[in-house]
Amino acid sequence: MLTVQDAFGGATTKIGLASGDVLRMGLVIPGDAGPFTCARVLVVGDLLRRVVEDVYSGQVLAAIVSNDRWVAEQDWESTLSVRPVIGKFSNADKAETALGHSLDCVVTVAEAYEQLPIRSATITVAPVHAMVPYPGADPTTMRFAITSVHHKYRLQLTSPLLERSHTVLQRWRDQITLWSRQPGHPIPPAWREAVIAAVDDDLDVAAVVSLMGELDDDEGVEPGAKFEAFTYVDRLLAVDLGRGLGCAPPQRTDYCPMTEPTPGHRRSRRRRGRSRHPVGSPRTVHEYSAGGLVIDGLDHGNPAVALIRTTTRRGHTRWTVPKGHIEIGETAEQTAIREIAEETGIYGEVLAPLGVNEYWFNAQDQIVHKTVHHYLLRFVNGELRTDDHEVVDVAWVPLDELGSRCSHADERELGLIAARLVDILRAHGPAALPPLPHKAPRRQPQSHSRAGNSAAPTAPRTEAGNRGAGQPT
Repeated sequence: MLTVQDAFGGATTKIGLASGDVLRMGLVIPGDAGPFTCARVLVVGDLLRRVVEDVYSGQVLAAIVSNDRWVAEQDWESTLSVRPVIGKFSNADKAETALGHSLDCVVTVAEAYEQLPIRSATITVAPVHAMVPYPGADPTTMRFAITSVHHKYRLQLTSPLLERSHTVLQRWRDQITLWSRQPGHPIPPAWREAVIAAVDDDLDVAAVVSLMGELDDDEGVEPGAKFEAFTYVDRLLAVDLGRGLGCAPPQRTDYCPMTEPTPGHRRSRRRRGRSRHPVGSPRTVHEYSAGGLVIDGLDHGNPAVALIRTTTRRGHTRWTVPKGHIEIGETAEQTAIREIAEETGIYGEVLAPLGVNEYWFNAQDQIVHKTVHHYLLRFVNGELRTDDHEVVDVAWVPLDELGSRCSHADERELGLIAARLVDILRAHGPAALPPLPHKAPRRQPQSHSRAGNSAAPTAPRTEAGNRGAGQPT
């Protein structure tokens, strides 16, 4: 069953539809939303619609609701690949009259939710802050960038993000063109189930993109199966991955079975099914990490969280959230507990997810796509120490000061989410916290994986609740 969580309130909306059922959806856009936040509402609504129609064989009747004339005048169907709506209306009552039924579900902006007279189940999206939009971005690149960060988190739409989105899409389009020339094979069943589970879990497109990256790099999967899998997912993402089909194959540096080698050229002996990379398209490496905020003082006063200070490649130091790579056999939660213990010396118990951050960076001749799962943990025991060679310092920092300490905007956002979760925990208890998503243990090694390190460490038996050295600074 498709489950969607409110971006700020934490309320869970379950959308259960049988084949042929009709869902009436309103895309409610306040007049001051801004063009990119408006686009995000429409893309999230369209993603929900595609899941209902293409995965569950339901039917969606959608209407845009806005009193902003500019919103009503835009051709969203062509600019963002949004499926056609029945119309654009100035208020919800007019939309419901046109639909002949009350709205079953509404997608709108989180910050405007309390001001809107909405009676339906509501999915809220966080706003978008646009910073120097990438001039070469086509609509599909814009759509992919908008969905690359989960809709409940604020999105900084920057030129680098759009450029990276363009690079990833172009590589996958080239790959699909190459895979289409190989014998067909069915989609791996376990992979398809994982994709459906990801979109069922709060429309987690970031998890779907990660699964696509893993499949792209998996040498044991036939190219024909990869073609079918990526084509299937593109029905949901709507980013035109098949754009190059029917065109000349992209240039390659290694042997392509569809062309004859030039005289004297040795054919590559790469194993069948291995991913290959077109000329001029840097290889994308997918890395997965987990960490989070261990918090003490939940029952009284201003709680504190453990941060570490590390040194950058340029010699600068910065405060950051402890985290590390997910090893074979570990779930993301187990990795968070282990990495925090290794980097800080303290142990925590996972309470709730804080979210998933994604970012890209260049490393030599490849692009690294990093996915980090963050959790909120309750302090159990241990004392702060800096045994890890990568850690310069470690300290307890008051939660309300985390925003001024952390260097990255994404991690400062974690502090705001953690503060809201602490308020929920104090007011309503652990049962009111967002549920932990199911995460299967990692099955494939990463380039950095250490053999034999597949289980989270066990906390030493010391008195719980005494954090010892390293009081807040």
